[in-house]
Amino acid sequence: MDSRPAAEHSAAARLDTSALTEPLAASELPSPSRSTSARSMLALMFTFLAAGAGATWRFFPLDPDGGPRATLGWLAIGLVLAAFCFWLARAVAGKDRARNELRHRLSRFLATNRRTLLLDVPDPHVPGELFTQGAGRVATELVRWTAHGPAELANYRFAVRRGKASRVFNGGYLAVRTLAPLPDLFLEPARPKGVIRRQRLRPPTSFRPVPINSPEGRTYTLWSEPGQASDVAAALTPELLSLLGRRAADLEIVARTAVVYSASPLVTADPALWAWIDDIVAELQTHEPGERSHLMPE
Repeated sequence: MDSRPAAEHSAAARLDTSALTEPLAASELPSPSRSTSARSMLALMFTFLAAGAGATWRFFPLDPDGGPRATLGWLAIGLVLAAFCFWLARAVAGKDRARNELRHRLSRFLATNRRTLLLDVPDPHVPGELFTQGAGRVATELVRWTAHGPAELANYRFAVRRGKASRVFNGGYLAVRTLAPLPDLFLEPARPKGVIRRQRLRPPTSFRPVPINSPEGRTYTLWSEPGQASDVAAALTPELLSLLGRRAADLEIVARTAVVYSASPLVTADPALWAWIDDIVAELQTHEPGERSHLMPE
């Protein structure tokens, strides 16, 4: 039987999530910023139109003295390019509106629940292998609060180049300061492929892999120092493994910080996702130092 207090079991239930789901009138939303996104969109449209016109003239030359046929040809090309630019502008505007609404909902939700929202934070200072990867690292929506200890949640993006190909990571992380000094480790699900394998994060060369299973039968690969496998596995409670399995999340523990990696954004308007996040934090910060015999002494 779980001996944790009922208050800790209901940590997620205490969240007021009404601001995430209640209807919003258009007048409630702040006017979107037009400076950066609008200039970028106009520059992209003009660049595309110029490139399209230049490529057409180069590869499909039309005789300017060709009469109505040449005029109709240029008109058709112009209409196609204009239609594409119009579609692109609507797509970008729709994305901006969705982000504007999300941030408005988040600001109200987090203020109600005494959490802090920061926007577009470059190079977040979090221990973990993921935060050494790629270029242009930025936490687009970053949330900080204190449960039993500090916690940080963010949507995280960076670009990584491998050979001639370039990929953008657009996921999330949850960093939790543990109350007790847990051993350093990497934990990744066998299936589906998680962030650790997708981003080719490398555990320290001294770590060795050991398979472990969750209560539901999900298989994980646990990387840790040789000789510590049993102690490290004991630090991963069945409840924690079950919670990680719900979202196929990876886990790295380093410098007394547990970092949960997600291949998809974590700062959203989904109340169920926020409940899962608070359950993870409660599980990682439940035990005081000395409550578990397998933990390293302070």
